[in-house]
Amino acid sequence: MLKPWLTATTPVNIQVTQAHISGMWQRTTMESQVPVHPPGLRVQEQNGASFVQNTLADPKRCKTNFRMSPESFMELHNILVSNHGLQATQEMNTVEGLGMFLWAMGTQRSQRDMVDRFSRALATVSTKFDEVWDAVVSFF
Repeated sequence: MLKPWLTATTPVNIQVTQAHISGMWQRTTMESQVPVHPPGLRVQEQNGASFVQNTLADPKRCKTNFRMSPESFMELHNILVSNHGLQATQEMNTVEGLGMFLWAMGTQRSQRDMVDRFSRALATVSTKFDEVWDAVVSFF
């Protein structure tokens, strides 16, 4: 968004300079804006559910991210859902919730990292993490 002191009559080169300094947007025309990402910034191309599904589709990635095979993941998922009360919520299904939990535990990530990786609100991440934790702890 342009600063309040910029108007439609402000020369385009000043708008481009202002946008470049902010590091977030570059004005390409008077009507449209496109995002500019700093070099080296990882741009997430998928949401949490697709991340989990794509990871489960690749056994090597599954082992790296969830610390288990796709078959073991689905077996654990089915046990937690059928016997330990893990339930889907309006915000997140059980497969994504378990994937988020295992990813965080297996890669030693914080809830803020989970928010970034799964494109969810902190409250949603925190609540679902606690729900999966309670289901896992009920094994013992």
